[in-house]
Amino acid sequence: MLVDYFIRKTKIKRVSPKVLVFLQKHDWPGNVRELENAVERATVVARGETLMPDDLPADVREPKTLAAAPEAVEGSLDAAVAALFSLARKDAKLKLIPAMERELIARALTETGGNQVQASKLLGITRATLRKRIAKFGIEWQIVAG
Repeated sequence: MLVDYFIRKTKIKRVSPKVLVFLQKHDWPGNVRELENAVERATVVARGETLMPDDLPADVREPKTLAAAPEAVEGSLDAAVAALFSLARKDAKLKLIPAMERELIARALTETGGNQVQASKLLGITRATLRKRIAKFGIEWQIVAG
């Protein structure tokens, strides 16, 4: 959701699922501002309308070597929630819960290669519920090359 917000005013129309994976796995010690800067730099160097992994700064593409401690994950969630509320305060039209629900479903489908059974397990909902939400939000899942 944050990436979509950051690219809204750029030439970028799509984001490769691999880019999202890199962004999700990165530590982001600078929190939202660091994410925004990385996305902004990537949009500047992008050659087309799709943000690709090679467009990302090298430090974002480097794999993590240490597993995050539970406290770090909890802190990351706190930072993400704070950032989302900040966005919601700036954009009165943003409906936070539906936007997050849609984004979680889309990301789960990306993470599982479109496998609805795996995506529903990842989200902790039934496949029937997942299918209803896909229809509700008009989610069209597809792999973007890259």
